[in-house]
Amino acid sequence: MVRRKRSNPFGIEPFKVTPIKVTPIRVKPIKVTPIKIPSMKDFYRDYGITGINITDRYDDKTKERIPIPQGVKTDVLLRSKGKCEKCKTSLQGLKPDIHHKNMNPSDNRKANLIVLCPNCHRKIHSK
Repeated sequence: MVRRKRSNPFGIEPFKVTPIKVTPIRVKPIKVTPIKIPSMKDFYRDYGITGINITDRYDDKTKERIPIPQGVKTDVLLRSKGKCEKCKTSLQGLKPDIHHKNMNPSDNRKANLIVLCPNCHRKIHSK
């Protein structure tokens, strides 16, 4: 078998690529100041996202939060009979929220505290 030489129908000759000399560009280093990544604790504190009975979302910063005594919590939870005191939804499997009616976190009287489901608690604080 004889190989035939391919013909160049367009008459274009292959061209040679000559290497180009590249000079590096000097760039001044950029001074980068590291950003502070807040901890989850800071995030929760700033946005009022907490577990049961810790904080209400829109508490005034001047009001001092006094922890609710365990006996008062127990009495309020027993009074609710395991249901949200606003919508009467069963709290089984949910974390109940204890809400201050007068929005004063230092007023822990039983008459000022109500047990709410998380949905009702968020609705109250979003008004």
